[in-house]
Amino acid sequence: MIDYDPAAAVKVWPEAEYPAVLCGCIEKQSKAGNWMYELTFNVFRDASHQQLSDYIVIPGFEWRLKRLAQALGEMAEFEAKTFDPRRHIDKNLTVRLKVEPAKGEFEEKNKIAAYLPYNGAAIPKLTANGPSAAFEGDDPSDLPF
Repeated sequence: MIDYDPAAAVKVWPEAEYPAVLCGCIEKQSKAGNWMYELTFNVFRDASHQQLSDYIVIPGFEWRLKRLAQALGEMAEFEAKTFDPRRHIDKNLTVRLKVEPAKGEFEEKNKIAAYLPYNGAAIPKLTANGPSAAFEGDDPSDLPF
């Protein structure tokens, strides 16, 4: 039998602020026919990360698009109506996570409650196996391997 840790099955993190990277953005139509951005974020906590999706539907949620622009330092673009999250992939920010309670057969999960300016916390570089020991800004020649 393979040895495993039952605690590793819990994917929900406490409600708090975490460093994150905008790692994907797709422009598409919602089921109701409205345009929306489907955003993907890598969110970091210690040496682990999770990938979360969030959605900004237009019209109706322009305030969320504004908050994303503020968090990324792009209010001038937002005010000029030229802010497009797809041009800001790989930018750092901070996200506040909340815990959405379990519903029916679905377990509780983390959701993004707010976008905040990047707080300068270290963000691990991701590898195929998850976060590495190298952090953004590290000089690769300093690594022991």
